[in-house]
Amino acid sequence: MFDSAVDSLVALRDSLGAELLIVARHLAECKGRIVFTGMGKSGIAARKMAATFASLGKPALFLHAADAAHGDLGKMCGGDVLVAISVSGETRSILPLLHYARDSGILSVAMTARLDSSLARQADYVLELPVGHEGGPIASVPMASTVATITLGDALAALVANRNSFSASDLAVLHPGGRIGQKLRPVRLLMHAGARLPLVASDAPGSVVVDEITSKGFGITGVVDAASGELIGVVSDGDLRRNLARIGTVDATTLMNPHPVTLLPHETADHALDLARAHRITAIFVTDPASAAPVGLVDLQDLLRVSID
Repeated sequence: MFDSAVDSLVALRDSLGAELLIVARHLAECKGRIVFTGMGKSGIAARKMAATFASLGKPALFLHAADAAHGDLGKMCGGDVLVAISVSGETRSILPLLHYARDSGILSVAMTARLDSSLARQADYVLELPVGHEGGPIASVPMASTVATITLGDALAALVANRNSFSASDLAVLHPGGRIGQKLRPVRLLMHAGARLPLVASDAPGSVVVDEITSKGFGITGVVDAASGELIGVVSDGDLRRNLARIGTVDATTLMNPHPVTLLPHETADHALDLARAHRITAIFVTDPASAAPVGLVDLQDLLRVSID
């Protein structure tokens, strides 16, 4: 089964040409919805494609061919694009959708393994699926062809997302739930702010720095310029230990690291966790993009909780 699936994907990759890019352009520029249809395993693949395109910001739906023949053809309208999937290209229940699309001026795309099939002849564009052994104990049971069909749909989705400059922030808006949504949350929604924010002035005595770090409980404090409010450094527990012998005779400017790692409010929790791991730190200040003033602090434990949840 695995070998048949791999062979099917290799054949698909080697057969794709300019038609794929043309179809991707039409889907990217679609002003209505992308309507996917299919029966059986092809219908399951069509459902998956509709879900993937919708998650990437393109309005999409799955239209069951049998329901379409009993009144649901009205779900398609001008400006839509129809993507019809049938490996044989002769699934009778799908053909009325192609006829309706042609009569209504709706662009149609066929995914099929037979370029001489009824489906291919009716469609405006055809994306060819590979012909080969399905890999199962009974050759006619769709297996490898289903893998190839779903992969072709994913390739189209990736091309459309790239053409429409779909970004991680766009995905966060459309996918607020689950682990993906949590990892893509902006740090402004996770950060500690206000009275919880550990900050001292640049001329604060060492004893004040110790009290601020101890009372706020993050193992760090920011050091701000008294005039501008800009974050000019940070003092960590490690900085205190390294200067323990002279802590009573120095100020925050002497104790601080003048090159702190910082984040902007719109940056993601996932990016913040990568920074924390790369620099081996447990907290990162969030600064205002205009003034460089500290507006929040994200803690490693909060970032790990988001990542795991």
